Amino acid sequence: MDLSEYNGWQNKFTWLMHLHLSSEEPLMNEMTSLVAGAPIGYPVGKIVEQWVREALTNWHMNVPDRYRSYDGYLRLLVWDLVSSALAYVDWDILVTLLSGEARWLCEPEKRMKMG
Repeated sequence: MDLSEYNGWQNKFTWLMHLHLSSEEPLMNEMTSLVAGAPIGYPVGKIVEQWVREALTNWHMNVPDRYRSYDGYLRLLVWDLVSSALAYVDWDILVTLLSGEARWLCEPEKRMKMG
């Protein structure tokens, strides 16, 4: 699994987050406000991460009083993140493990020798 550079970004997931948080004006404005309102010296990345986690959790759990204007954007973000994660799954090994044919693949020291 290679999660290194993607389109000039550190990795595909960083690129995806930037794509989704900056491509629609309402979300970009929200991010700009979060960053501008952060106390000096505070890790602003943590504020943005917390906002994303909370927004996704509220959307996923269907919290009744959440800010619904972002639902469409969050749905697209989730779709892209899940699709990206699924691209890294080794489906053949997964099927082998699920079928119980090769329990040794679960043992890290044996996987290291394989790869």
